[in-house]
Amino acid sequence: VGQLGSLSFANLILPENKVLYVQVTTNVIGQSGNDGFFVRPSRLTDPWGPPSLDGTGKTATFYLASSGQFSIEFAPSSLWRNYEQARKFDALTLFVNPPVPPPEETELIQPGSSL
Repeated sequence: VGQLGSLSFANLILPENKVLYVQVTTNVIGQSGNDGFFVRPSRLTDPWGPPSLDGTGKTATFYLASSGQFSIEFAPSSLWRNYEQARKFDALTLFVNPPVPPPEETELIQPGSSL
């Protein structure tokens, strides 16, 4: 794809019948949410309430109410209409996983065993 920006990610677990309150801060020089900030896919995240930015535009808070993959963008939506800017964009992806109940019965398998 030729992506030249950095990509950071985090794996989170969405507690059952709860939402996540997320705070993210960008440390990328020149990057801020003052010109735009999005949690995508916005068709899912918009109903959960708008994100809030601090006074510097470097820290945002928002809610995630579903499991899935979310792109966190400290950028104006016009960035995606410029190929060169989009190719060099520094991104954050959050993977929100549903809770996984522990199995009812477990059997420990030792290294070297025949199981």
